[in-house]
Amino acid sequence: MAAVICAAGGASATGLAGLFFFVYALQALAAEVLGVRVSSHNISAPRRFRFLPMPLVLWRTEGSLETIESVVSISDNRARLKWPTGARVTLIFQDRDQKHKFFQIVRQLEPDIDLRKGR
Repeated sequence: MAAVICAAGGASATGLAGLFFFVYALQALAAEVLGVRVSSHNISAPRRFRFLPMPLVLWRTEGSLETIESVVSISDNRARLKWPTGARVTLIFQDRDQKHKFFQIVRQLEPDIDLRKGR
């Protein structure tokens, strides 16, 4: 498709790369601005790939609160969710208080979830 656009007198390869990066940056910003959302049955958070040195955000991930196996505090502003399927999501909060509010809400909505400190 890029070759077709270039051949038609459209954007150059550099321009397409810039456009791709711009669109990625906009979606990553939107995902981060929405932050961690908790409703009565679901949790939604930015989808980050932890195997990369820099955070790569690809929109959002969502899961059921009822099926969360555990929530582990891994630092002052981070927590990790784990579902029985083995799926894990790292949540990054603005500060420690935001993380504590999250833990309180999860505890109120689903008291059977394993909430703990550790790695």
